[in-house]
Amino acid sequence: MLYFSKIRIILISLFTLTFVCLTLANFIKADNAWLDKKINLGLDLQGGSYLLLEIDNQPVIIQKLQNTVSFLRKYLKDKKIYFKNLKIENDKTIIFDIENDQIEQTKLLFEDENSNINPYYVKFKSHKFDLTILNNQFRLNLSKHGLIEIKNSSLAQA
Repeated sequence: MLYFSKIRIILISLFTLTFVCLTLANFIKADNAWLDKKINLGLDLQGGSYLLLEIDNQPVIIQKLQNTVSFLRKYLKDKKIYFKNLKIENDKTIIFDIENDQIEQTKLLFEDENSNINPYYVKFKSHKFDLTILNNQFRLNLSKHGLIEIKNSSLAQA
């Protein structure tokens, strides 16, 4: 025959009675203050949180233009094309002057589909830069598709 002490029987009974009361509180409406505690839900669990993250592309565009100016300076020197006043104007346009006898040669470098300086995007059917020539001054603006490519690469990096 098993022998249990009275203290052990009382403790097990109290323990069982406590958990029975707590369990029954889930099934019956009880207005006890100590059972009526609520958990504070955060905004994400309440369904009231919405975050929108956006990338500021202007510094990225300026950096890409600065990199292009450095590359362009080296590229034109390697091709023996004489230029002057190569700079970025208004944080969006690269301008430089070419001598009159090399305008056509330089124009072909920018409009070629296999160009290293002005890559051609087959999926957009467009170049990275829009080229404008006024007298002997070349103006390079990022094309719409060039901007899209920069934004996509910034988004992928973020």
